[in-house]
Parts: sequence; structure tokens; C-alpha cells
Amino acid sequence: MRNSLLAAFAACGLMVACAPNPADNFVSSNRSAVEMRAMQSRLFDGSSDQVARGVVSTFHDLGYRIIRVDSASGTVSAARMGRLRMSAVVRSQAAGRSAVRVNAAVLMPDGKMYEVDAPEFYQANFFVPMTQLMGREAFAISATDAVPDAVRPESDRPTTNNLPTGAAR
Repeated sequence: MRNSLLAAFAACGLMVACAPNPADNFVSSNRSAVEMRAMQSRLFDGSSDQVARGVVSTFHDLGYRIIRVDSASGTVSAARMGRLRMSAVVRSQAAGRSAVRVNAAVLMPDGKMYEVDAPEFYQANFFVPMTQLMGREAFAISATDAVPDAVRPESDRPTTNNLPTGAAR
């Protein structure tokens, strides 16, 4: 019995260790960085903590499963319907505002994650619901506003990059 259990754990460890790295399978948009920044970013009135809570609540209300919240970096990652992944970064700005940058990707049957580059998607599927939930207007980002770099959405499947500390690699 004990040998069977050890063999099963060893097999699981090998499968995880040999699994392709999702970062290697990420297909970025062909749109310019300026276009992506404009469609993925908005300013909200409020502290970064308040706005980050709004991001988590918005993901939850939209049916996303929260994968990771890192308050130190202001990053939230979530997944929905097994194929849609989103990550958000929140940063404090001047005058009591916070910038939110959201990045979405769809996991396709070929195993690759394709970055969503449709402005309508971000507006209708994140910023409008967040505005309604928070009761605050989302302001467009100007060319002079500092905006966080986009973060790739995370896989919700175990990989060697997101195993808990001390787990077999």
C-alpha cells in the first residue's frame, strides 16, 4: 500500500515537472503597446486598497474564481469557465486615485493562451461592472498618467512556477 502511494506521488510530481510552462504558450496581441494600454487601463477615485477590493469583488460578482491575490504588488489573478483568465494590477496615483490595468487571455484547445485585444471586451466585461459595483466613475488614462505594466493572466493548473513553497519540483 505504501509503495503504491509513493509511486502515485512520484508520477504526479513527474507530470507536473514535465508539463509545459504556460508562459511559453502565451500569444501576445499584435496591437501596439499604446493601444493595449488604452483599452486595459482606467483610473478610479480611491486608495489602492479600496480599488483592489473593488477588483476582487468585481471578479467574484462576474463568476471568476480568484487564483491569487498579492497585496504587496497589487496584483489579482482570476479564472472563469476553465478557459478565460484575467489579471489586474492596482497602483496608487496622485490626487487620491488609483490606476487599474487588466489583462485577459483565453486558453484555446491548442494549449495556448491568446491575449484578448478587443476594447469592447475590457469595457463591457470588467470596467462597466466595476464602475457599477464601486459606484465610482472609471476615467480614461491620459498619455501622462503612470500606468502599471500588464501582468499575464495565470494558469489555474499547477506548474513548477506556481507550486507552493516546499512542494516537489
